[in-house]
Amino acid sequence: EGEGEGEGEGEGEGEGEGEGEGEGEGEGEGEGECVPGGFCPETILVQGELRNPRRPFVRGTDLIFVSEQSSGSSGGSVHRVDTRASQPISLVLTRVFQTGVSNENPRDVVDYEGTLHVLVVSSNNDRVISTASPQSPLDSGFDLGGLGEPGSLAARGSHIAWSRRNQSFENNIIVDGISNGIARSSSGGPKCLAMNDSDVVWVESNGSGSVRAALLSDLAAVNFRGELGGQCAAVAQGSDVIVLASNATIALLQGQDFGLIAADLDGISGLAVDDTHVYFVTVGSGQLSRIPRSGGAVEPIRPTVDACGIATSDTHLFWTECRPNNAGRVVRVSKP
Repeated sequence: EGEGEGEGEGEGEGEGEGEGEGEGEGEGEGEGECVPGGFCPETILVQGELRNPRRPFVRGTDLIFVSEQSSGSSGGSVHRVDTRASQPISLVLTRVFQTGVSNENPRDVVDYEGTLHVLVVSSNNDRVISTASPQSPLDSGFDLGGLGEPGSLAARGSHIAWSRRNQSFENNIIVDGISNGIARSSSGGPKCLAMNDSDVVWVESNGSGSVRAALLSDLAAVNFRGELGGQCAAVAQGSDVIVLASNATIALLQGQDFGLIAADLDGISGLAVDDTHVYFVTVGSGQLSRIPRSGGAVEPIRPTVDACGIATSDTHLFWTECRPNNAGRVVRVSKP
């Protein structure tokens, strides 16, 4: 699975959805093999038309992500792009958020019970908006109640959760709506929200990066899982694990078992996980690498990647790039 609630991609031939139909048969046709020593040939899916695209995940044959409006600090869009394309194709806009009176700004997007849910910050009302399908957006979902700036969003199975921050309250995590339950974090505030089958998990904003988990069946029961060794920089939610990263470390949480699998890293700008490996991009070098989930040697995949976020399917890795002058791209490489 990819970052967030990324699902495994379907296989086989077929036309791309929406715009750019017929752009190549099957996923990744024509891509070369990865070369030992850290070079995997890339395929550009979107060429230089995005501003800070982030929070990507794979759903079926689509890569879903959010981006900012091309100018200014408010407004933005939810996008999807066909992962099977063999050349740059047009984006499909799932939902456009407007500047103006409300200054809507999409921060995060997840798949919750088959529909996209978007965390939106607005001058009128912070909220989580659901879309019935990529083709027919709807203004429905969860009202955040205006009780603090929303932080991050997570979903798994029949549950959805988001974190919020406000100096006047204990920072907290909302599960399935304000009326259903609140898990209390410390005054430092929750970061890197994620969920597994039994818990909602977050990292406290303290120097040690304390990892906490609240039972979905009893949100008052908050347990300590371990320490990242610093502020949380990225999170990835897999089918059976949650991966958390500070700027120097990567940790894996499987059930209640927590442990560091990498240390002494040079900043993390993207994180993803599948059944065997954790994938990450280091800020200092821009290198895309992977490490076994059990720990071990870091294996380079691509020497220079300017990533805002990364995601994974069964066969490929994807990243979104944050570049100057709204020139962000979406790129795919085969897994080693």
